[in-house]
This record gives sequence, C-alpha cells and structure tokens, in this order.
Amino acid sequence: MLLFRSTSLYSIVLLLTGWLLCCCLPCVAQTADDYVVIGDQLDLHAGDTVIIVNPGCTYALGVEQNSNNRAAVPVTMVDGRLMPDNDVQRVVLEQWDRFWLLRVGEGLYLHAAGTAANNFLRTTATAEAQRSGICTISLEQGEAVVEFQRTEKSESTKFLAFNPGSSFNAPLFACYDGENVVYLFRKARYTSAGISTTTARDGTVHLPVYDLQGRRYGTDKTLRRGIYLRGGKKMVVE
Repeated sequence: MLLFRSTSLYSIVLLLTGWLLCCCLPCVAQTADDYVVIGDQLDLHAGDTVIIVNPGCTYALGVEQNSNNRAAVPVTMVDGRLMPDNDVQRVVLEQWDRFWLLRVGEGLYLHAAGTAANNFLRTTATAEAQRSGICTISLEQGEAVVEFQRTEKSESTKFLAFNPGSSFNAPLFACYDGENVVYLFRKARYTSAGISTTTARDGTVHLPVYDLQGRRYGTDKTLRRGIYLRGGKKMVVE
C-alpha cells in the first residue's frame, strides 16, 4: 500500500512538472530580446524597433555617441537571430511625410551633421531631425541603403555606413558619400503561445553572401572553400 501511494505521488509530481514547463516556456520565448533580419521593403513598418548591423553581421550600431560618429559594438548571431546586449542601440522607425526618422531616445534622432566634406553622424532633437535627420530606406534581399537627405549645410545626400576601422582606429558607424549597405534587424514578434511570427521574407530570403572581412559575394553558390556569412548565419563551403 505504501509503495502504491509513493508511486502515485511520484506520477503526480511528474505531471505537475510537465504542466509547469509547458506553461512557462512560451513566456520565456515571448520576452526574449532577439532580432531577425528584415529581408524585404514590405517589412518596414513605423514603430518597429530595429538594430543597424554591418554587412558581415559582426558589428552593430552602439549606444555610445562619439564626437562625430557612433561606436560599433560586436554582436553574436545564434541560428540567424541577433541577441544584443545593452551596448547595442535600439532604433525606433518613425515616418515623417514620405521619409523615415531614426529615433534613438525620447525626442532624439540620428542625423547627418556637418557639411558635404564631413562624414558626421550625430544625435539631434526633433526640430533639426526634420531637416537633417530625414532619410529614405531602400531594402532588397536583406540589404538596406539608408540615405539621409540634402540639408541646408550640405547639397549632397549622405549614406549611413559601417567603417571597419584599422589597427589604430576602432570600428564605427558614420555618414559617407556614395551608396553603402547595412542590415536592419527587427525585433522578433511572438504569438500569445510563444511562437515566432517571422515571415519568409525575414530569414529565408536568398541573401547576399559575405566573407569574414565583409566582402560581398552576392548569392553565387560557386564559392571557394572557406567560412562565409549570410543573413547572420555562418556557412561553411568545403
């Protein structure tokens, strides 16, 4: 009789444990601070929280504002998803007329500062952002081109870009002449059951391939042996 009661109690404990795991795990998934690459123009929405990443998906725009540029901080990809720490800048997309504004704080926006000869990327308040912070975003196959519009000080447009730095200078993000490419990662969306609602355009699109130095190889599958990155995922060609 004692053995029967012990066995029954053990079974009840197992059932309760399984029930708790089923109930709690979706909550963990829902609150996970992970981001997926935006692969298509149709997936740009006002109010989305995004992270700006270099083409090789190894550095992201940081929260640290230098005098004339933004720091770049290393990031790690897990199965094509970006899981940033607190040093990575979360950017909120806002629409203004037919342009975008990149909000980085309460009433603060990224903008292309300085004259045509400068590569400055700074933070500014709302009024000035509507002059030098408005930008267009063109996005195709995961590659985003962020183009800040002409200002009173500069007659040319500027493009948001990653600078890998050198042995003397740290990597950074700034604004440059000529079209440059970055990646935009959007905060993943989950249902009430903790299931990701990521669309096919986010992660399974045929994205361009980069080597570990950030050189672009397009989508050509005839790659030499080595390690490459596509949409933040590491791929090995043997």
